[in-house]
Amino acid sequence: METNIQDLIDAVRAWPVIVQGALGSALFAVVVSFGKWAFRITRQKQKFQSIQSRRTALQDRICLLQAAVAESQQEATEFLVLLLYRASRHGVNAMIWVVYGLAASSMIPLMGNIGFVVALYYFLKMAAAVAPVNHKSLDDAQKELDDSSAELETLENQMKEHSKTSKPSATKES
Repeated sequence: METNIQDLIDAVRAWPVIVQGALGSALFAVVVSFGKWAFRITRQKQKFQSIQSRRTALQDRICLLQAAVAESQQEATEFLVLLLYRASRHGVNAMIWVVYGLAASSMIPLMGNIGFVVALYYFLKMAAAVAPVNHKSLDDAQKELDDSSAELETLENQMKEHSKTSKPSATKES
């Protein structure tokens, strides 16, 4: 394998300097174009992921606020059960990462630590989903519920826009 690469390098060195320069410039242009494309795709995915994370947090908060302003005990219980179900997803993810960390730590000790840190992240997300509502009055809770619902609607529209434009913009040059 090394002789093939060395042969290629020797063949390129035998070319005139102007051809070597053109080849280097073309290679540089390809690398820059690929870098721009990769950055654009990564930025789009990160933006979508950020919107999705905020949307999930708002949905959790809306469930909690709906339970706080519910007019009947049954309605409040329904929203709290839904909230616990939503929070349990984070708990399941955390447990999966704990098991992964324990299994992987026997082969690569660092992987165990990574698994535990990611599990801690999911446990904190679970705790944030069921954080207490600290409002002095139901009017304050209702106002936060209305604000959160409006923000959620805005995020939903952004996600719809993103899903319409994400495929064509991945191939367009910016």
